Amino acid sequence: MFKSYYKSIVYMFVFTAPLLMFVGCTEKQRQDKVKKSKIFTLAYQTKIRSLHPRIGSDLPAALFVNMMFEGLMRKNAKGEVEPGVTESYKLSEDKCTYTFYLKKTKWSNGDDVTAFDFEHSWKASINPATAQTGAIYFYIIKNVLPCLDGSGSIEDVGIKAIDNWTLEVKLENPAPYFLSLTTCSIYAPVSKKNEELHPKWSVREGEHLVCNGPFVVDAWDRGNLISFEKNKMYWDRQNIQLEHVEAYLIDDENVIAHMFKKNQLDYIGSPFSVVSADHIVHKDFKGQVKNVETNRIEWLFVNVTRPPFDDKNFRKALAYAVNRKVLAEHIYQTGEIPALGILGATLTLNKEGYFSDANYTEAKKLFEKVQEKRADFDIKSFSISFAPSAKATKVVQALQDQWRQVLGCYVSLRQQEWPTHFQNCIQGDFDLAKMVWVSWLDDPIYALQTFRKKELTTNIGHWYSSEYEALLDASDIERDEVKRREYLRKAEAILMDEMPVIPLVFAPATYVHQDYVEGIVISPLMEVNLRYVNLNSEKKLKAL
Repeated sequence: MFKSYYKSIVYMFVFTAPLLMFVGCTEKQRQDKVKKSKIFTLAYQTKIRSLHPRIGSDLPAALFVNMMFEGLMRKNAKGEVEPGVTESYKLSEDKCTYTFYLKKTKWSNGDDVTAFDFEHSWKASINPATAQTGAIYFYIIKNVLPCLDGSGSIEDVGIKAIDNWTLEVKLENPAPYFLSLTTCSIYAPVSKKNEELHPKWSVREGEHLVCNGPFVVDAWDRGNLISFEKNKMYWDRQNIQLEHVEAYLIDDENVIAHMFKKNQLDYIGSPFSVVSADHIVHKDFKGQVKNVETNRIEWLFVNVTRPPFDDKNFRKALAYAVNRKVLAEHIYQTGEIPALGILGATLTLNKEGYFSDANYTEAKKLFEKVQEKRADFDIKSFSISFAPSAKATKVVQALQDQWRQVLGCYVSLRQQEWPTHFQNCIQGDFDLAKMVWVSWLDDPIYALQTFRKKELTTNIGHWYSSEYEALLDASDIERDEVKRREYLRKAEAILMDEMPVIPLVFAPATYVHQDYVEGIVISPLMEVNLRYVNLNSEKKLKAL
């Protein structure tokens, strides 16, 4: 009897143990799915240079910076400017002095966000010793340009903290777009106290990566993942729907598309990544793809310090030999529009453009003129530098082929990871450099400002025209908007006659999201604000 009882216990264990293990396993899987259902996931394709507002002014870094930091003003779900850290502000009668009165808000470590943090951050952005590429976008503030070129002092700049909660900003001249400018990532504050105690605070996650925006970084596996969670100290946290966001660095567009179709990603596409044209053409997303007209332009910076690129006729020959219609319809294939100027969508000053697309006859004439002038120089061999992506590779290969067929040029392709590509361009180590440019402002001055002065880091090709600068100066002080836009149009016309940058296409924001994602809005400025996004966890759980 004892043996029989013992056998029954053994049999019961033998047959029920796998069942218990199965139940335990399925319970763990269920819990994992529940956890995943509450995390908003997206993919980005370009390595992040920095999450410091002063440095990470390029995409997609600026998008993450805006998740982590909040400036004086912010954009609402409709793209309208509204108070951020600011409680209220006052504008002087001459419209040149703003006085901002700050809310009582906190950094993620519990310290107060003060006007001194803003003064510290903005002055660090324009101090020649610490300034980065975004410094020029403070130019509208009084005495910033003299400070940047070394002819003035940081102490004379029109940025002053009156007390903890009051910031005074003096402008060179009235600028209706200034409040909008303060919503940009480069204008975000950093903690003065934290930066002085921990100068390298932005290089890794942890207690020193102090933020004041809706989200904080809770994990950062470089080259793989950035994980965010809701900032418990954020003043408006009750209106933030997302608890967790995970951003995966994936450079392969096909892998991104596959993960999306497997519900492993909730959002793909602009402005974080690219939706592959192949998947759109083959209707892999079943009508889910959305296109939004934006002010984004893809162009080629020209290094005018190197011969033969120092000859505007050579630059124009290359520009006129490009068939943008072919690029848009057969290479890009996601709704791009040929760019015959640098201002598109809501910013355009000349709808007809400044030159003809694929003007092969004129291109050959200009090219031959340069050849005769520089008979002792090989003008047919040069290179294009670019950051890797499947689409970028196809574009530069198409340009390579077009210039070979029309002008007989031999173009080599120079592919580099984005941080290296960007740094080499800043240092002038390139012939032609393919880049994507996005306006931070719904105003033409932003893109035109890029070429204002030769020494600006944004003016990658180091081109300069005194006439061009004079037109921008005139537009700065012009109160009549019609006359102001005419100054700006003339400036753009000069730019396109000199061609220090070769426009290719105006590119829309193309994206796809799962049907359980709500509140996604992308503006013409390529802004997507996760502050307003909501995840229906029940629907996502069923989809997993």
